[in-house]
Amino acid sequence: MKKPLFYLIVIALALGPFSLSLFFWNSLPAVMATHWGVDGQPNGWMPKTGALLFLPVLNMVLLAVFLLIPLIDPLKKNIEAFRKYFDGFIMIVLLFMLAIHCQTVLWSRGLRVDPTLIISPAMSVIFFYMGVLLSRAKQNWFIGIRTPWTLSSPEVWRKTHAVGAVLFKALGGLSLISVLFRPWGLLVVACLILLSALFLIILSFILFQSEQKKKRAP
Repeated sequence: MKKPLFYLIVIALALGPFSLSLFFWNSLPAVMATHWGVDGQPNGWMPKTGALLFLPVLNMVLLAVFLLIPLIDPLKKNIEAFRKYFDGFIMIVLLFMLAIHCQTVLWSRGLRVDPTLIISPAMSVIFFYMGVLLSRAKQNWFIGIRTPWTLSSPEVWRKTHAVGAVLFKALGGLSLISVLFRPWGLLVVACLILLSALFLIILSFILFQSEQKKKRAP
C-alpha cells in the first residue's frame, strides 16, 4: 500500500471514534457503561465526557506511538523489511478500537449487543494477524517477541518467532470459537495467551542456551 493512502486510512480510523462521540453526544445519558463482565453485562460506568473521550484520545496516542516506532528503533532498517505487515497491524488495531467505541456508544443508545459477540471475532483477527506479523518480523527493539535472548541472537529470534507465529494463529482460531462457549470462553483464551507468552519467553532462553553450548563445544 502506498504511504499517502496508508496515512489517509489510519488518520480516518483514528478520528472515527471522535466523530462518533460528537455525533451522539447530545443523545447519550450523563453516565455510560464502559466495562462489561464475561457474562456480557456492564460492571463499570463513567461520566459521559470521560466515556466519549477516553478511547478516542487513547486511539490517537496509539497511532502516534505506532508511527514513531519505525523512526526511533536502532534497527529501523529491519522494520522496513516487514513494514507493510506492521502497517496492516496498525490498521487492524485502530479498526478494533473503533468497533469497541461503537459498541459502547450504541449500548448507551439502547442497542444492547453483547460485547463478547464483537470482542471475540475481533480478537481472533488480531491474534491471527499477529501470527502473520511474527512470521515476517525481523530483529528489532519494539515489535515482536523481545526477550534478552531473542535480541542477542538473530537465530534465536527467528526460531522463537516461527513458533510464536503458529501459536498466535492458533489463538486466533480459539478466540473465534470461544464465542460459542460464553461466558467462560474468553477467560480460557486469556489464560492461554498468558501461558503462550510464558512459553515463548522460556523457549527463547532454552534456544539461546543451546546456541551458546554449541559455540563453546570443541
